[in-house]
Amino acid sequence: MKKMYVFLFFYVQVLCLQAADISISIRGSAFSPTAVTVAVNDVITWTNFDDVSHNVELVSAPNGVAPFASPIFGKNGTFSYTVTVAGNYAYKCGPHPFMTATFSATDATTTPVVKPTLTLNALYPNPCIDYVHIETAQTIKTIDVYSEAGALLDTRSFSSNKVDLAVSKLEKGIYFLRIESADGLVETRRIVKN
Repeated sequence: MKKMYVFLFFYVQVLCLQAADISISIRGSAFSPTAVTVAVNDVITWTNFDDVSHNVELVSAPNGVAPFASPIFGKNGTFSYTVTVAGNYAYKCGPHPFMTATFSATDATTTPVVKPTLTLNALYPNPCIDYVHIETAQTIKTIDVYSEAGALLDTRSFSSNKVDLAVSKLEKGIYFLRIESADGLVETRRIVKN
């Protein structure tokens, strides 16, 4: 019986050391989750659920990591990357640079750190006409307004956790708001302007 327990112990240890498959979705022109912790040798797979094409481009990475940019892929397309070096990574969508996210890779000797994200309590009305009311748990520092094509149209500065963002001068259409808090946390949301 003792041999059986020893075998099970080592079997469980081997299973824990195997690489995991990590899934990141692209929906509403945003990566989800926007921050994730993985282990070295894990395989991250991005899947595009949008009707718009996207890609994954490395913005920053630990020393020793070769930069990468995936091909542009359409709806239901995927891109996979095997993590080989521990550290912090940042990436974006090349055609839509407001789409940003991060992942942290740990090795067997490090403890994962979970990066907090901006807590968005309210965003209304959506669709909107004159303004969008935004409430967050943190103080809002800036809001970037992007076109559907990914062009930066405007950056506005604030110092409150409740903001009425004027949108009356925008043409009818779809826009993306990149909301950044004073402590560097980010959330991106889609709005429709009527």
